[in-house]
Amino acid sequence: MNFVDNVLGQETGTVRGRGILENTDRFLQSGMFGEVRLIGSGEYPAVLVPDSAVLFDQATRIVMVVGADNKVAIRVVETGPIIDGLRVVRKGLTADDKIIVKGLQRVRAGMEVTPNVVAITPKPDGLDPSPGKK
Repeated sequence: MNFVDNVLGQETGTVRGRGILENTDRFLQSGMFGEVRLIGSGEYPAVLVPDSAVLFDQATRIVMVVGADNKVAIRVVETGPIIDGLRVVRKGLTADDKIIVKGLQRVRAGMEVTPNVVAITPKPDGLDPSPGKK
């Protein structure tokens, strides 16, 4: 990569970049463009959650979790990209955590709740994987 723009295209959702590569067989011609995927980092353990479960507390991203005593707690999380319709959570959650996806407006930290556990599955087409959404 020779250059990566610092602006996300509002209409296309893309970032412009420029790379330098050998073109000995002259397959690529001036004015051509294409789509490129760059490796951003190595593999790392992460948890995938519906993007709607991630809330903002000023500049901090948080997720509401249900503890073993059925009380709501707030977890500060570090998020990554969306993959198959689910948000990557790099830090702050474990695979065993129960997160709150619905009714986030009504819950507060320390509140006792009755959880309704449902499976969240990835949607390769990018549709919202939240339970009850179609």
